[in-house]
Amino acid sequence: MELQRSSPVWKRITAAFEAWSVKPLEMIVAAPHADEIIQAGSGLAANVYREETERFARTLARVLQEAARQGELNLKKAGLTASSAADLLVVTARGAKEDGKDPALYRKRLARLIRVFDCVTSYPK
Repeated sequence: MELQRSSPVWKRITAAFEAWSVKPLEMIVAAPHADEIIQAGSGLAANVYREETERFARTLARVLQEAARQGELNLKKAGLTASSAADLLVVTARGAKEDGKDPALYRKRLARLIRVFDCVTSYPK
């Protein structure tokens, strides 16, 4: 998984969001019946999506906790725990996808979001 590589934590998180949400969005909007697929996400598949989102957030929290332990970031500086930071990243990323049909815009929003988190939680350089 993208989160287990040895690059800096924010690059790994960006790659993880790319694999978890940007690439699937690209595939969905390119599908002939994109609207139906998107509707399924809020209907019959909602429980599966919720469970997968919770799993991703837990995994992300573990990575953030380890990065904090290794001195890659300072979650306390932002008043966050690893779990609250992961939750905030996931929920905000979902909001960044609100219009749901422009993967390039979503990718830009995610990059900005992750840059802000990096600035807020990084140690002074």
